Amino acid sequence: MKKAILITCVLLLGVAGVSADDLTGRMTVSGYVGYALGFGDAFEDYEGFGTEVSVGPTINFGGQFSYGVKENLMVGGELYFQSIKSEVKSDFGGSASESDMNTNVLGNVLYAFNHTSEKALFGIAGLGLYDGDLGLHAGIIYQTAVSESITLFGMPRLHALFTDPSGFMLQLSVGATFPIGN
Repeated sequence: MKKAILITCVLLLGVAGVSADDLTGRMTVSGYVGYALGFGDAFEDYEGFGTEVSVGPTINFGGQFSYGVKENLMVGGELYFQSIKSEVKSDFGGSASESDMNTNVLGNVLYAFNHTSEKALFGIAGLGLYDGDLGLHAGIIYQTAVSESITLFGMPRLHALFTDPSGFMLQLSVGATFPIGN
């Protein structure tokens, strides 16, 4: 697994090239909607004592703030909400569905592999609180400008949740980024 991640990073660096725009002092806000699939013990279907519990995919939305601290580096924060639907079925004739809304607060580091006024490729990674539990995330953001003040993006990310039981989420999101200030 580590070897695959290293090869992917090397390929991204080779394809992306060198950044043309300096990100120092640049501020942006972003909003997105997404869909996540859960893996691992936290998302496993459970059967026992005449009961079956299944946790479905999640719908999420959120916002990010980022600030450029170096030519190719931004730091920021993110607040996102996700709706988790679970279903319980009983052999004794009952069933119930429940939706739960989780609030997640993340700290992000974004590295620009390539950044121009028309398009950008960022690596994103960070640490966060997932409904009160610690977790890590990493992924990429591909942006393309539709005007001088609006950039659309796609963002696949993997979240590692250190809950009891633990698990992973693969999140696929789309959104828009807007500059703040100069």
